[in-house]
Amino acid sequence: MPTHKASGTDTLQSIAREHGYLWQTLWDLEENRALRDERKDPNCLQAGDEVFFPERREKQEDAAGEQKHRFRRKGLPSRVKVRLLVEGDPEPYAGKKWVLDLDGSLHEGTVADDGTVELPVPPEARRARLLVGEGDEEEVVTLTLGALDPVGTPRGAQQRLRNLGFLAEDPATDWTEAALAALETFQKAHVVKDDEAPSGEYDAETRDKLEEVHESGGG
Repeated sequence: MPTHKASGTDTLQSIAREHGYLWQTLWDLEENRALRDERKDPNCLQAGDEVFFPERREKQEDAAGEQKHRFRRKGLPSRVKVRLLVEGDPEPYAGKKWVLDLDGSLHEGTVADDGTVELPVPPEARRARLLVGEGDEEEVVTLTLGALDPVGTPRGAQQRLRNLGFLAEDPATDWTEAALAALETFQKAHVVKDDEAPSGEYDAETRDKLEEVHESGGG
């Protein structure tokens, strides 16, 4: 069977694009059921995961001769969404100009009122450089794209904590002292009530809330 073995930075969207498919088509195939059940999220493939893809078939469309016809390729672009916060307050960034350098291609815009920056990117993009503000107030954020581990793993959890601004160091394969401190800070902000102390344990409630907050862009 034709399969694609994922590298550490592959996503289902990049694999689907390489082989000429929509990612939803590959994700829903019966042959990929085991992968779907294990990973849950198509954006969280691991190195060595095998994605089945069928042989492509030609499709014919009837059209009148001697006329121009437009054929639109289906598909949803990948998107990058970043929320810029200062201790939970988006106002310091709202309205500031931003420039995103994506593999040498520059994109410009203005930070939204809730502190977010969002735009479509090619599925194969892996790194981006975001510049926010101007002059002495300019700040630079380096983004790694397409390399998110499953939320149930220590590294996957730390990647999300870092993306949300709770962790400053690089994610590790085990829980470090800094990562546990970041986890407690996240629990204080999103899991426990005001009069409760954070457990510091990466339990199911914390995992689900981390995934929810990360997918919403930090809201």
